[in-house]
Amino acid sequence: LHPDNGRLAARIAVTNLHKKTEAKFSDTISKLYHYKGLNGENASLIADDVFEIIQKHKERLDEAIDYKRDWDYDFFGYKTLEKSYLLKVRGEITERPQQMIMRVAVGIHKEDIEAALQTYDMISQKWFT
Repeated sequence: LHPDNGRLAARIAVTNLHKKTEAKFSDTISKLYHYKGLNGENASLIADDVFEIIQKHKERLDEAIDYKRDWDYDFFGYKTLEKSYLLKVRGEITERPQQMIMRVAVGIHKEDIEAALQTYDMISQKWFT
């Protein structure tokens, strides 16, 4: 197999994911926060404090995300994210890779938005593995 096949497969997978998910980070977080279980009970996938911080700074966080970086993964990397890291609602992936990275960055730094944005930028550019 040609090495570019993995990249092509990943790009197709990411394109399909982008068609099925919210384009704005804050909208995705809201969907994950307001998630209800099968019996209608609250089953939020986002902590209260993280949700409040994201809502407070949503314009800035939404602007900072560079979705072009979602296409930097090869197929194996993308499938690993899909299987183990991207949050799902009723079995369907609900967030994009860049949204997951921003969610984690805000979860780490909380109200320190500058640090969260710097961490997002470094992780999304693969400074860390």
